[in-house]
Amino acid sequence: MGEKSLHGKRVIVFYPDFFGYGETIAHAMQRMGMKTALYNSKSVRSAWGRALFKLFPEVVLKSSNQYFRAIYRKYQNVKIDFMLVIERLPIWFLKEMKRTHPQMQLILYMDDSIKNLKTIERRFSLFDRILSFDQQDAKQHEKILFRPLFYSVKEQRCSVQYPYDVCFIGTCHSDRYRIVKRISEQCESGRFYGYLYLQSRFMYYFYKIVNKDYRNAKQSEFSFQKMEYQKNIQIENASKVILDIQHPGQSGLTMRTIEMIGLKKKIITTNRDIVHYDFYRPANIQVIDRKDPVIDPQFFQVPYEELPDEVYKKYEINQWIKDVLGKR
Repeated sequence: MGEKSLHGKRVIVFYPDFFGYGETIAHAMQRMGMKTALYNSKSVRSAWGRALFKLFPEVVLKSSNQYFRAIYRKYQNVKIDFMLVIERLPIWFLKEMKRTHPQMQLILYMDDSIKNLKTIERRFSLFDRILSFDQQDAKQHEKILFRPLFYSVKEQRCSVQYPYDVCFIGTCHSDRYRIVKRISEQCESGRFYGYLYLQSRFMYYFYKIVNKDYRNAKQSEFSFQKMEYQKNIQIENASKVILDIQHPGQSGLTMRTIEMIGLKKKIITTNRDIVHYDFYRPANIQVIDRKDPVIDPQFFQVPYEELPDEVYKKYEINQWIKDVLGKR
């Protein structure tokens, strides 16, 4: 019922350039019959650009306004049914899009906690619908609906013995480097796969100066190019267990955690809130202390426990899209 009502609808999606998830959403919408356009929600994308914004905001602000003004002009006289925003957009842009498209449903989905999204609450009144991946934020704000993230790739059986016992792929922030190092040391040689992404070499040297965990870190331990999404899935598929380290300022579950439902993979995670979700099974998920990360070797010996079909369906991307757009 919900999917049929979305066929032919025009949707604009704003998503930051993050491991291809924006493209994944847009492609899924298109397969469901929607006319979808995807734009980066960040007009300033490079590390140097973000640094420039802090030093000379008026210079970058002009460029940012030009970016969003061009998008506004393109759709000024085009009928739009939904505009889905992930991340913050300029308030003037949201107001103008709503003014010229009064029938459009303006939807905010937050894949980060409110306390990490400065000024996001100033924009709440502009949206018709607000959802968050963070259960705590949804409990504290009456207007926010709780909706965890999604998976888009299903189980792919590995035809040979798993090359890796544990893998971690992600941006290197907060205490992730220290935790990854500790976990890798507990794995047999060559049985841990780590891909620590940094936005630039500047960030590597910056962390070397300000963060004691990086004092002995080698540049070769990091990658300065984002891994392609399909390569990401290939590595995870070749691993027995996936390591998840959420940002210390988040309680919501990361995209990687939800992806493991579809891949039917076991997870080691620092996120203690995971025990409150319907897919939690001790056989599949081990919670570790981020201050003293120690893995239980027995976790690798226990087979994966299958979940009910309705749980797998709940977190699949098509259902996520219907829930976010309010078309169950």
